[in-house]
Amino acid sequence: MGVIKSTVSLPSVIDLLGRLEAMNTNRPEKTLSSSSPPLGGDIQSATPPQTTCNSQIHSISEKIKETTVPKRRRLVQKSGEINLQHRGIKHRGHRYMSDIFTTLLDLKWRYNILIFGMVFLLTWTGFGFLWWLVAFAHGDMDSRVETDVSVDICVNNVQSFVGAFLFSLETQTTIGYGYRSISEECPEAVFLLVCQSIVSCFIEGIILGAVLAKVSRSKKRAATLIFSRQACIAERDGKLCFMFRIGDLRSDSNIVEAHIRAYLIRSRITPEGEVLPLCNYDMNVGYDKGFDRLLLFSPYIITHVIDKSSPLFYISENDLKHEHFEIIVLLEGIVESMGNTTQVRSSYLPDEIHWGARFTSMITRSVAGYASNYSLFDTHYLVETAPDSAFVRGEKERRCMEENRRNGVTDDSEW
Repeated sequence: MGVIKSTVSLPSVIDLLGRLEAMNTNRPEKTLSSSSPPLGGDIQSATPPQTTCNSQIHSISEKIKETTVPKRRRLVQKSGEINLQHRGIKHRGHRYMSDIFTTLLDLKWRYNILIFGMVFLLTWTGFGFLWWLVAFAHGDMDSRVETDVSVDICVNNVQSFVGAFLFSLETQTTIGYGYRSISEECPEAVFLLVCQSIVSCFIEGIILGAVLAKVSRSKKRAATLIFSRQACIAERDGKLCFMFRIGDLRSDSNIVEAHIRAYLIRSRITPEGEVLPLCNYDMNVGYDKGFDRLLLFSPYIITHVIDKSSPLFYISENDLKHEHFEIIVLLEGIVESMGNTTQVRSSYLPDEIHWGARFTSMITRSVAGYASNYSLFDTHYLVETAPDSAFVRGEKERRCMEENRRNGVTDDSEW
């Protein structure tokens, strides 16, 4: 929501613009004087039009009004991200660290690479310091050790901390150049070598598992499952329906057991005065008849019949312009290539719903069979649809049937 960043309050700015406009409109017209051009001259070039200042003030005031109009916030973004922040959680860091594997999976790649690199550097440096202590305590860094062959050496060719760090690096990564090594005369070095090998196996197992799970995560599969940018309301099979389109961009890896759900989110006040800011209402998309199970071989138009159980039952075309709600749609299924469950989300605000429109057909016949043109995925065309709500339509039909019954007129559809 755009806000003018200034030390002056917005009401004072609007008041100042109003005063300037009033002064400009009440200013007397300029009369011709001796300095004015002759009657045959160009008078308009000498006196600029009075509407210039008015238009500038009007445009500035309109821009200020546009910036102060609040935008409708959505709970679920078009990309599927949930716009909800969790605050006031006690011991949040401890809870996240207790589930470190899921935390690593939820982090972005750049943070994962940074964490993995820091873990390796810390373990190499820590064990390098321990190897330096072992060599220093055993006297391997004494200058006489290099010339005296009879002296037993704990860690060969480790004369400084840099040498101990390189030996730690070679041990943990199992490089084994052969220049630096431990001897059997030093049991503490053998114990430290076993400990570092166990720790390295543990760290590498966690990192490799996290990388493999993050690469094969089915969450990325949702990027090729798309929803239409807008939804439509029109008649289908004689009933008023809410419709949106979904498609799968992949043709070689399908979604198995795909099913769709839809919910309407809006605030509600109970009779006791309790405010429910995010009250959800289920929207039937055919799960009672099995229509919610989809074959996503081609783009599919999801239909919700607006009947008495629908939260859109009392909403007309005019009401849709002033309503504050959000329709959230969810698609879940199993990725055929990996066997993992994936979910894709989207939402529609009232200004993204077109009353009296239908989606353009995308399927055409080709020589090989069928083809779907995804350039028409978000296109729709207008159809004649009454602006009344489903409730008003039902009342009109009921009154018409009662009037026909009183007049003795029978409905041919019953025969």
